[in-house]
Amino acid sequence: MWQQFVQRNSDKAFRFVSVAVDTQGAEAVRPWTHRAGATFATVVDRENMLAALYDYKLVPNTTATVSEPMKYAPSNDGGGNDDGDSDAR
Repeated sequence: MWQQFVQRNSDKAFRFVSVAVDTQGAEAVRPWTHRAGATFATVVDRENMLAALYDYKLVPNTTATVSEPMKYAPSNDGGGNDDGDSDAR
């Protein structure tokens, strides 16, 4: 899903990064990103700090960060919008 979003929007000036919240670490996450053919970076949060910071109750979650100045737009809807449109610019 996210790889298709990145590909459809490759002409736009943005950097997509995913965060995997997994106490088992990178070794548990790597097969999933490899299978998805991800061309974007994935970092691993072994301590569940991101979920605590944004009060996430469901997985997956989406948070858009924009740097004009640095802002964030949390979404606790349990997932992202994969239609290629985003109000976070």
